[in-house]
Amino acid sequence: MEGHWETGSGVPLLLFAFPDEAAETNRYAFGIPKGASLLLEHTLEGEVRGLKDVAPEDRPPVAPVFFSFRIMVGIGLLMFFVAWLGVMYIWRGVYLQKRWFLLSVVAMTPAGFIATLAGWYVAEIGRQPWVVYGLMRTADAVSPISAAQVWSSLTVFVIVYSALFVAYLFYLLRIIRQGPGTDVTSVDHSAIEKPLSPATHGRPAFLPTEDE
Repeated sequence: MEGHWETGSGVPLLLFAFPDEAAETNRYAFGIPKGASLLLEHTLEGEVRGLKDVAPEDRPPVAPVFFSFRIMVGIGLLMFFVAWLGVMYIWRGVYLQKRWFLLSVVAMTPAGFIATLAGWYVAEIGRQPWVVYGLMRTADAVSPISAAQVWSSLTVFVIVYSALFVAYLFYLLRIIRQGPGTDVTSVDHSAIEKPLSPATHGRPAFLPTEDE
């Protein structure tokens, strides 16, 4: 995940790089000085083991793990930023006037799915070539079934999940076209400034009451 080839102290936290597995080096790398040592060893001069300390046949593919980890973390930070920005705008009662923010929230819809997939790539590719580290390799754990059986089961999975995904998109777009159940332009923005006002009995004031 860190993409460091050489063992050393005071190792930087790489924000971006192109891992070159053939040359066992990184190209166009830049990062935070001593950040990896601080993050992993809790000291600026902590020693971080490099990939060269592991035999090439025992390493996972470096680039997919390196980039998937950064996609996962990057999307996670972006989700936190958008969420806190939304809290601020709701508290100030101006979220309906921030069209760019509302569009950005829509654009963030698949963010959680993408981050989860990236995390799976990190975990599943990153553990290669082992099923149980140091004890059983993936090649030794393969089930004794034919390639045709694998392809047939995979095809069924793809068809079923594709159908479910299309149904999900159809239902989601239908709800979006219907729009909110109430006229959002008539929301009392003075109440939004105090979302947990006692007048709402602990109920967020920006949500409609039964009378509304």
